[in-house]
Amino acid sequence: ECEDVGRVLRDGGLDGEFAGIVGDHAVAMAYRKGAWEVLGHGMDEVAEDRPDQWYGKRGAMWARFRHMTTGKTVLFVNHHGPLPVGTGGKCGRHATAWNLLKTIA
Repeated sequence: ECEDVGRVLRDGGLDGEFAGIVGDHAVAMAYRKGAWEVLGHGMDEVAEDRPDQWYGKRGAMWARFRHMTTGKTVLFVNHHGPLPVGTGGKCGRHATAWNLLKTIA
């Protein structure tokens, strides 16, 4: 979980070299600004915690990057899974997996 990726980078002395992308639901990612170009990014809600450990809905964020030297493209996905751990949350693991696939398709 990360509520403030900028603070993490600043506190670590990394904000000059890295940039952050902020998503919803305390999901974020960071990348090296001098090495990667952001081609696009997005976020979708993919799951919800079960009532016995409910904190809310869970998201998956994605970003597509192009390496500035090689020109190769990568897709990076960051996801905070629903609670309880290993259950897939309210709708179960198969529905959560399907929603993740729909997010990155």
